[in-house]
Amino acid sequence: MSTPVNPAPTTPLTHEQVAQHLLAHRDFFDHHPFVLSRLALAQGEGGNTVSLQAKQVNVLREQLQLHETQLTQLLANARNSETIAKGMHTLTLSLLAQRTVGGLPLAGEEALGHVFGLQDSAYRLWGTQAEYAKLPCNAAVDEDVKTFADSLKQPYCGPANDFAALHWLQRDVASVALVALRVTPNAKAFGLMVIGSQDASHFTLDKSTDFLAQLGHVFSASLGRMLPPYS
Repeated sequence: MSTPVNPAPTTPLTHEQVAQHLLAHRDFFDHHPFVLSRLALAQGEGGNTVSLQAKQVNVLREQLQLHETQLTQLLANARNSETIAKGMHTLTLSLLAQRTVGGLPLAGEEALGHVFGLQDSAYRLWGTQAEYAKLPCNAAVDEDVKTFADSLKQPYCGPANDFAALHWLQRDVASVALVALRVTPNAKAFGLMVIGSQDASHFTLDKSTDFLAQLGHVFSASLGRMLPPYS
């Protein structure tokens, strides 16, 4: 009489292996419909169960809602970018329309307020030609401010800390942007622009500074006309 041989123990399949098998055999439930009919998945905190088809519908609905939210955000960003682009165009035209170089500083401040609603702005220049020395933008500036402006390779956007340039504004602000003015990207700064906001969330450290950099380029090109030739 032969001795019965016990079958070798089998290792249970892991969840990952089951998932990979189902993905590799997309027609599994077509060949085994009874499995699909007996499947039930937990749904929600109440412990209720739903069919696999219902679970798939819920997952697809959640994904659709996520995609709709992302699309809405993308559209909002696109509209915001379009508004900024139009504003930059209007601001640039207002600076180009100035008949005299001496009128550029005031025109720039008025454009920032009118086009972008930034009522709190000011700038200081140094090293300009003598004929512009009496303009408010050419008021005396401490050497520390000049050094700070020269070190500002990218615009600062964030809380209104104890910056000396904040004293150029007519009132206190909650957040601020600081932009150095340069003839070329690698040149020494010949000025500093400060833009403030009463809203603490308007200028924050996590925001992109691309718009501020572009604004700095426009003002640098305009106000740079006050510098001596080839400076």
